[in-house]
Amino acid sequence: MTTDRPYRSAMPVERAADELQRMAGTQFDPDVVAVFLPLIERLPALYAS
Repeated sequence: MTTDRPYRSAMPVERAADELQRMAGTQFDPDVVAVFLPLIERLPALYAS
């Protein structure tokens, strides 16, 4: 979600994190989202938009 694709532009990390939270349990596995989101906060330089 945070990289450009031929069919859409990249979105900011904050918006992607919101999308993950919003769709946890439907489009995304809630257990994976629960583990992944804190990693984004701990490693901001790797996921900077």
